[in-house]
Amino acid sequence: MAASNAEWLRERSMKIREVGTANISSASPPIREWSNDMGLSMRAGRTAGPHPEDPNPQWSYSGFGIFRRALAEHIGIDLTQMQNFGGTTNWGTVTSPLRHLLEQADDSGELTARQARELAPALREAVTALAELDTDGFLWSDASSNGRASEALVALLDRCAAEDLPVYFR
Repeated sequence: MAASNAEWLRERSMKIREVGTANISSASPPIREWSNDMGLSMRAGRTAGPHPEDPNPQWSYSGFGIFRRALAEHIGIDLTQMQNFGGTTNWGTVTSPLRHLLEQADDSGELTARQARELAPALREAVTALAELDTDGFLWSDASSNGRASEALVALLDRCAAEDLPVYFR
């Protein structure tokens, strides 16, 4: 990972500390830069509805944006250059399986079971690498909201891959 990624992560951690962590609920991470955050959740695409034992990854939209930017920078992508993020670069040029998560709309849509199978190991590796950069554990530790949500997402991807289910974004 490039040094600029570590610098960005440290800078981001400091900014979040300055903003504070007021109004935290268990369903959203302690990242409250905007007072009108909405939520993003993902679930297994079961026809009978979610199973109570399915992992339930959740982020605020701003928290998911931070998560997505960190993942993109981890694999050397500037999201502002990509389609759907203000740029013109086609997602077809990205070879990392993280592409499936990065290009996905965050308020609707789905990942296929095949995409979940490809994405899970790449996401697991990226989250581990990001956690190693986060020396104070504020953004990526198991106790942080990003840490909990990203671990829940990896578990959901594993389950959906094993059971041949899509992952729904809501």
